[in-house]
Amino acid sequence: MKIVFTLLFLLFSFALHSKTLMVSHKGVWKNHIYAQNTMESLEQALKNGYRGIEFDVHLTADKKLILAHDVGLKRVTNCKGKVTEKTLSSLLRCKVTHNTTLPLTQILVKKVKKPTKMTSLKRVLDKLLHRSNLEFLWVDVKGDDPKLIDALSEALVDVGDKSLISKIMINSVNAELLTKFKKAFPRIKTSLEGKWGSEPLSHQKRFFQGIGTSHDAVSLNVGIALGFKGSLNIFIRKRRFWKLLKAYVSESKRRNIPTVAWTVNSKKKLAKLKKLDLDYLLTDLINP
Repeated sequence: MKIVFTLLFLLFSFALHSKTLMVSHKGVWKNHIYAQNTMESLEQALKNGYRGIEFDVHLTADKKLILAHDVGLKRVTNCKGKVTEKTLSSLLRCKVTHNTTLPLTQILVKKVKKPTKMTSLKRVLDKLLHRSNLEFLWVDVKGDDPKLIDALSEALVDVGDKSLISKIMINSVNAELLTKFKKAFPRIKTSLEGKWGSEPLSHQKRFFQGIGTSHDAVSLNVGIALGFKGSLNIFIRKRRFWKLLKAYVSESKRRNIPTVAWTVNSKKKLAKLKKLDLDYLLTDLINP
């Protein structure tokens, strides 16, 4: 019994000292009460104790930004067509009725108990950015349309306290787009995502050299042990992944480069990753 209490104490002490900020991936949706990427799921994440939230945005036909992971509407809403072909006002009448349940294939969906309307980035910023319990807002931008810059500017126009903008980090797979974001919004941090998310593990130099020019942080997939190069060798994939990850983290710490890691739902793996002191760690878990 004494050993059990000792272990619990050590785990509790570690949790208190961990520097990793837990981030809610698409809000609280895993119990399928709320829909992903909606105001309701994001607010619930903050209520549950998360101090960081993540969501995806797409550009609408009238060049506004709306929360959505997929460009297609049919699978997860009561509307049809593509986000990019509809105006913001028409999309705000659509209800998100289903959640996607698989991170890679996005094939399976599950009906939510409380379908809610889609929401705009502007509304999220207006309602949540000033919250004292929100430290980090990670926006995963889909697409590479240059008009994304103007759309973000419009969403930010009503932010009264401009210092709050420093809470935001923009993520993209497009380095050129991130360079434009950085030039237009110096206070907003940016993160570059690699191919399959795990590319930075075996291509550190290219991602680290871009720091300060196209991006400020690196977005890294730690949910699946890919390791990018040579990742199909199932016998050494996992071992190689952890070796590459530890080498990457060591170098990123040495260079003071923040890392946003996604998306892990195994509590055992989360505990292991926290020991590496990653800066931000995304999860679908209901509580951080």
